Amino acid sequence: MKPSEIYDIYFPYPPRQVDEQGRTGKERPALIVTVNGGQAIAISIKITKSAPNQWFPACIPILNWRMAGLEVPSWAEISTINPINRHQHILQTTRGYASSRF
Repeated sequence: MKPSEIYDIYFPYPPRQVDEQGRTGKERPALIVTVNGGQAIAISIKITKSAPNQWFPACIPILNWRMAGLEVPSWAEISTINPINRHQHILQTTRGYASSRF
């Protein structure tokens, strides 16, 4: 796991929130920002196909979304930051990369 890689990661909904299918969260593509090798913790930023709106205005467009392995134009939602313990998640394969510089 390295910065700029994109993985599918489970994002829980707020406490006591359940969707129409009875789920308490959703797997979403997530951009890995940093990894602390000693503690094996990665910080991810939720990637969504929803454009910025009044509830989530702080979104950055993923310009090369196809190169990143995404199926549709997408944004990094800065308001949702999720610490990920890579030993608690199955993170075997990257979906893609956010930048060709890495």
